[in-house]
Amino acid sequence: MKASSINWSRVVLLILTAGLYQCTSYKDCQYFPRSFRSIDEAEIRLNAQECEASLDSLSMPTGVEVRKAIFYTCDKYLGYLMIHSSDKKMLYRNIPFQYWKNMTRAASFEKYFVQNVKYKFPVYLEARLYP
Repeated sequence: MKASSINWSRVVLLILTAGLYQCTSYKDCQYFPRSFRSIDEAEIRLNAQECEASLDSLSMPTGVEVRKAIFYTCDKYLGYLMIHSSDKKMLYRNIPFQYWKNMTRAASFEKYFVQNVKYKFPVYLEARLYP
């Protein structure tokens, strides 16, 4: 009996797709955190939510400004975008979910981020990683 060959590219694509849209039901948005005293508190409280738009955050290669990005939402309409650079973490709020989808599909995540988020939405919270 010959073992059937596995199309690994399809397996990887399925895993990535499942990671990007893991949630089938969201908690009631009234329980989703709305304000934070620090970026560390925000990260802890947002990571404690059952659903986020990205199960696996995006990691970027060395040499680019954005090293990691995570998007949190309770309704797939608006959410928080956590950006990690080489020297700081920034949290943006009220970012449309469509922007996150566009960033993940863009040829350059960082270019899309700079052109459509960085200078259009104010940083809600920020912290230096290496004081």
